[in-house]
Amino acid sequence: MKRTITALSVLALGTLALTAVPANAAVTRNVVWRCTLADGSSVDFVTAPDHAFKGLTTAQAATAHAMLVLGEKCVVVRG
Repeated sequence: MKRTITALSVLALGTLALTAVPANAAVTRNVVWRCTLADGSSVDFVTAPDHAFKGLTTAQAATAHAMLVLGEKCVVVRG
C-alpha cells in the first residue's frame, strides 16, 4: 500500500510539474484532483489551472483501479 501511495504521489507531482506556469496573479487554479480516503477524510492532491483538466482526467483514469483497491474515491473537478 505504501508503494501505491508513493507512486500516486509521484504521478501527482509529475502532473503538477508538467502543468506548472510562472507565478502570475491572473492565473486561477480551479482544477482540483480530490480524493476521499477510506477513513472519510478528503485530500486535494493537485490544484492546477484550467488547461490541466485533460491531463488530470487522464491520470485519474489510469489510477482508477488502484484507487478502488485502496478504497479511495477520486475525482477531478473544476471549481
